[in-house]
Amino acid sequence: MDFAAIIQDKIKKINAYEKIKGISSVMTHIERALMYFENGVKKLDDEYFNDVIYRTNQAYEGILKEAYKVFTQRNLNAITPYRIEEYFSENQVFNERVKNLFSEYRKNWRNSSTHDYSLSFTEEEAVLAINTVMSFIYLLINQISEKIAYNKQMSNMAAAFEQVMGRVNRLKKEFDEYVIDLLLDFTIDMKTGDLSSVINEYEIAGKLNAFLNYTASEIYIYRDITVGEKERYRPDFILEQDGKKIILELKRGLALGGEQAAMEQLQVYLEAARLDTGILFVPGTVIKEYDVKTEKINKDDMFYKLIKITPRGSQ
Repeated sequence: MDFAAIIQDKIKKINAYEKIKGISSVMTHIERALMYFENGVKKLDDEYFNDVIYRTNQAYEGILKEAYKVFTQRNLNAITPYRIEEYFSENQVFNERVKNLFSEYRKNWRNSSTHDYSLSFTEEEAVLAINTVMSFIYLLINQISEKIAYNKQMSNMAAAFEQVMGRVNRLKKEFDEYVIDLLLDFTIDMKTGDLSSVINEYEIAGKLNAFLNYTASEIYIYRDITVGEKERYRPDFILEQDGKKIILELKRGLALGGEQAAMEQLQVYLEAARLDTGILFVPGTVIKEYDVKTEKINKDDMFYKLIKITPRGSQ
């Protein structure tokens, strides 16, 4: 697997969706780090591994700067890398996976190389630095994509306030029925909005998160949190209103046989979270009609309600 090429592709796609000045330079530093690593191995010269760390540090700083601009909606204004690190350390911005890699890279390579110019890094340390920073960049780009989509959706909603807020029937109904209505209403935006460049689940999740925040502010939204006694599972969303919780699992599309696997995954999440209602939602950008089907399951004296919202005729 060419991990660098995968990251490069992500950068190209995010730039096609929302031009982010400077994000392409992050990949330049990664490519240089890989080149220095190869030179160090071939020439048996450990000094190249120090150059690897220098370049991974530059990539780490670069992606943090771009993330800071997206998440704060501010320009850098000569803010130092240290202050940016402090911002992300002190605020609950990163999801757990990104936060763990951020802390790991900062502790093991960024801080040590910054504060001790006499350090010399080994081949093994260079490998770990490259892998850690590339994993960090990969996951953070996903989160940046989601945040950009969220911001765009909030802007679009504000521009069409009366039209959007008037579409959903807000009469008293069961929580799951209300959420279904909201999701079906969201599909109208998927059809009429400029979503031709939406490329992944993260961007759709960002738009959906914004839509729900804007149209149903009474619903509390948990995004990408762990459930289960051993915190093994991460459903896409947990929605809560008046003490009632629903797991919402989002899929960009389903391969042959994927719907059954997704429903089984949803039930596993419900069991781990000790909740009884879950929704599998498969939105599309040009679909006019959706099927809403409910499956009730009794397992170990627990009743589960699994709802799937899928494009009509998909499976």
